[in-house]
Amino acid sequence: MNAISRPTAPKLVPMNGQPVTFLEVVEHEANGYRAWGNEMGEFLASQMDRLAQLIAWTSASNPADFLDRLEVWDGEIRQQWEDRGYKAGLEAASSVYGLSLDDRY
Repeated sequence: MNAISRPTAPKLVPMNGQPVTFLEVVEHEANGYRAWGNEMGEFLASQMDRLAQLIAWTSASNPADFLDRLEVWDGEIRQQWEDRGYKAGLEAASSVYGLSLDDRY
């Protein structure tokens, strides 16, 4: 049997020093906005810098991957807040009704 040949993604080769990775593209854009030399350019550059930090933090290699990973992280943060709120509610109810957290049904 012959092995099935799957197409591979083309290897990105920088041309004229242009960025090739997702992170490099965002960092490059930040530098472009910064080069405007005005308040608007600096604002946009700082937002791109923040995006670059998030991309580096998630280790995303493309926009879809980044959005997926960010969604997972947001879900984890929401769950942590819900857990804290639930625990705080139990503690408040326990203090009002004189129960310990071990007195659950």
